[in-house]
Amino acid sequence: MRPASVILLVAAALAGGCAGPGLLSDAETTPRFRDAQLSVQQASQWLAPGRTTRQEVLDRLGPGEALRFDTGYEVRVWRAKGARDERATPELVVLFDPAGVVRKVRARPAYAAAR
Repeated sequence: MRPASVILLVAAALAGGCAGPGLLSDAETTPRFRDAQLSVQQASQWLAPGRTTRQEVLDRLGPGEALRFDTGYEVRVWRAKGARDERATPELVVLFDPAGVVRKVRARPAYAAAR
């Protein structure tokens, strides 16, 4: 087999393992905030671009997943762990500037899973 064929075969196997309806509990479809009762909508309303600091966000929401850029900007994402269908899981994305202040907030609601 050629290397490209092997890579495609492995990619197809991995993608196939993630497909399917998936039966998820509420814990698997709720973002993991420090306060388990906090919803994505509530968290996004609390955040004030231009005022809320990274430390305030980390204290209230927890660490989330971080992506840091060479420019000093940072993105943090909170989403459920183990969700099989991304569309069925709400997520919160926050962009911080180099000074550690919230610049943008995006809250994505959970959409109905594809059938």
